[in-house]
Amino acid sequence: MAGNDELHIVFNFFEKVSKPPEHDSHEDGMKFIYEWVRKQPSFVLGQIHKNLDQSSGSYKYVNYVGFNNGDFHAFRQGPPPPEWIEVGTKGLGGRELRVCYPGGYAEVATTSVEPMCTTRAKDQEKSYYLLVNYKDSDIDEASYSAFEAEWKVKTGADIVSDAFPADIKRGDIALYKRRRPGRTPFVYVLRVEILPGASTENVLQLLPILREKLTAGGIPFSDVGAYSICYLCDPVKC
Repeated sequence: MAGNDELHIVFNFFEKVSKPPEHDSHEDGMKFIYEWVRKQPSFVLGQIHKNLDQSSGSYKYVNYVGFNNGDFHAFRQGPPPPEWIEVGTKGLGGRELRVCYPGGYAEVATTSVEPMCTTRAKDQEKSYYLLVNYKDSDIDEASYSAFEAEWKVKTGADIVSDAFPADIKRGDIALYKRRRPGRTPFVYVLRVEILPGASTENVLQLLPILREKLTAGGIPFSDVGAYSICYLCDPVKC
């Protein structure tokens, strides 16, 4: 499938997190923020991805939030509204407490017959996903069209799929493209679903294999990480 340009997705990669002043943990602070976000008219779903390797994983948490249009402030020019700043500060504290890379994306391609960024009833807490990042500094802008036209090859999606052992089953894959330059350095993000039944240990053991194969294949990736969904904010399930 060619993706759905009407869908607007926010990825926020948290490299460093701290306990927020008004909550017991980063996760609790994010849940507070999601309660505000899910009331926005264009909201579709929100997920908090938690890195399975909290000690050495590049990004401790990744937010994945979908909207059915570009009305949310993250997709528009200009500063965020005061209400959002207040909610973010109450949820996570001041910006000095975290290092993160938020950005607005389009879902440009998937292996599924439906967009991945929809109300996905099969997603549950503890579901696993792989996230592969690609920095704009590593991909020439003139090659974007070819990168997307041959995305399964150019992103290494085919390499990732072929590397899965028998005890880990792959689900859908989607490619996301940053809508405009911003705080995130990642022009593309690949999101790979791991079907239920895989163990955390086996998923973590897969990561060095993937890194080695992607590097050998000449794929210009920045990072590949494995995540579990530690919180799911879905209007159907809330």
